[in-house]
Amino acid sequence: MSEENIKDALLKKFSFLQDSVRVARARRIFAEVKQHDFIDVVLFLKEELSFTILCGITGMDEVQSFGFIYHI
Repeated sequence: MSEENIKDALLKKFSFLQDSVRVARARRIFAEVKQHDFIDVVLFLKEELSFTILCGITGMDEVQSFGFIYHI
């Protein structure tokens, strides 16, 4: 599945990601997901798009809050 196909599948399922999903380059798709939507998006990636490996999690201190990058 290409990066654009993955992006299209995410946008079809989760319209709220319209302005937050982008393909940076080959094998790099970025999506900013709100905390309350996170589980639904990750389950979709796992169950519908067959993503099975979590490579790592990066934490970011954003002063007023914390952010996380999940490398799937």
